[in-house]
Amino acid sequence: MSPTITSATLYGALVNGAQRVGAHTLELNQANGFPVPDQDTGSNLSYQFGAILQELPPKGSLLEILKVLSDTALLRARGNSGSIFSAYFEGWFKAFHQDGQVLSYEDLDAMFSQGSHLARSGVMSPSEGTILTAMQSFAHSFGQALSQKKQDDPFLEALVALRRTVEKTKDFLIQQRMLKQADAGALAFLYFIEGLVEGIKKNGIQSEPAPLRSQKELQAPLVAHVFSDEPLTERYCTQVLLEKKEGVPLVPKVQSLLKSLGNSQVVTENDRLLRVHIHCQDPSLIVDRLAPLGRLLEVGAQDMEEQKTLAQSHRGNIALVIDSIADLPEELLGPGVFRLPMVLLDDGVAFSDKRTLSPQRLQARRKFMTSSQPNDAQIRAFLDPIVAAYDEVLILSVSSRMSGLYERWQTYLKNAASPSLHLLDTRLNSAAQGLVCLKAIELLKQGVSLREMEQNLRDYCKRARIFVSVPDLDGMIQSGRLPLRIGSLLRKLHVLPLICINSKGEGAVNGFSFSRSGLEKKLLKKLSPRTIQEYVLVYSGNPTPLLRFAPKLQKHLGKAPLYVCPSSSVISLFAGEGAFAVGYLEREEPL
Repeated sequence: MSPTITSATLYGALVNGAQRVGAHTLELNQANGFPVPDQDTGSNLSYQFGAILQELPPKGSLLEILKVLSDTALLRARGNSGSIFSAYFEGWFKAFHQDGQVLSYEDLDAMFSQGSHLARSGVMSPSEGTILTAMQSFAHSFGQALSQKKQDDPFLEALVALRRTVEKTKDFLIQQRMLKQADAGALAFLYFIEGLVEGIKKNGIQSEPAPLRSQKELQAPLVAHVFSDEPLTERYCTQVLLEKKEGVPLVPKVQSLLKSLGNSQVVTENDRLLRVHIHCQDPSLIVDRLAPLGRLLEVGAQDMEEQKTLAQSHRGNIALVIDSIADLPEELLGPGVFRLPMVLLDDGVAFSDKRTLSPQRLQARRKFMTSSQPNDAQIRAFLDPIVAAYDEVLILSVSSRMSGLYERWQTYLKNAASPSLHLLDTRLNSAAQGLVCLKAIELLKQGVSLREMEQNLRDYCKRARIFVSVPDLDGMIQSGRLPLRIGSLLRKLHVLPLICINSKGEGAVNGFSFSRSGLEKKLLKKLSPRTIQEYVLVYSGNPTPLLRFAPKLQKHLGKAPLYVCPSSSVISLFAGEGAFAVGYLEREEPL
């Protein structure tokens, strides 16, 4: 009869395995090559296993421990390997005989096999030479050693086979061959199993864990990576967690639903929750496809192109940082430009502006959404890698009179106390801010010094203007941009304001009309061909009102806009569906 494992032993073994993974965070980040070298596998798994350490019940039964392990792994999964680990632990829970008081080696064999099977079945296109190969190797070797009774301890043979498999991943995938390192996910699985087995052998008595890296060490620049020149086929690592409407299995349905929308798809679920990980070009489309299946609990999308860029050194170069309120098409940003997505909250779920929130969802949920400032920790997480990779950083902020973001930037600069960091309050937003950011990008391409760039941009900020035509007052009243008493009065009078920004960077009213067409006539009178050097157009949600006005404006000014693009969701919240804005740069001297 094989040895048995009590709940106390299992708890200690899991703690040992989780600590082993966390202790190798930096190494796992550096080994991260597949599917993209974004160097976050260690950080993602450290977050997931850290949550597991906090949630595991020390005095729980086997059933309670395995249930908490499965649920927490699913709730806190991040990235490809984290999602696969969550499916693996769900397999453990499903294989467990729920009335069992102890685990036999035969029980473990079933758990290892079911875990490997569920992990692999949740991946749309499994790749060998990865964590999936490691899980399968360990399960197969353990089961074979147990059934053939080659030795008293099947863990010995299984660990030897696992280490051999992980070592081979260095040569399996091109990404790992370039790095000359084992696959990060497979390596993490090895560390977890080594810690788990050690804990089982010692009846749950935890060995002294390897010292965890300090936060400063984890944020230190990573070793230089060798990158393929091939561009990423999909830009965003997207994850969605939802509470299912019904307890029925959804993995096959979701895999079919998202099949053509990206790669690296991993779908995991339990009786209540569903988590999807996918690399794609449009995260908001993924969110909208999945939303009908249940209640959204969490959405997120990491920019892998940005991560890839920041994993390399750009010494001698200047980085430009903007926020998503600056309305500027993504394709115009170019190298060295980084955009911080603003956050919108809906029923406790945080959506990223211009990333995970579609115009359709914004319109449908407009009444329930509010904008939210990134906190100091989020600002640090965004800026630290940029500061580490570039010699100098210039931040162009939305007007300090319109958003608290400027204060967040100031706090970071104060704590960093670095002369290489520079902050400029544009005193603008939306189209006007986007136009100034475009001029900054042009200066960046020209290779001018930071000092010269700042001097030019201060001048551009003074000459940048904006007019906003709104369809009604609902959004402005709801968002608090217009006091309820004044808004209600204007609404009764059927008056629409023409919005602008004054020299202090505050929203102001530059005229009224009783109709939208009247506003457009006033706007044409204010926009003189003699004074306008160049202009851009942005729209909120429905582009039809702008498309009707744009030809008139182009004929009036005798030139086309530099670009036309959707507005920030934050702007759209208070401007309303169908609003549009003209951002322009005044000439230094009228013609």
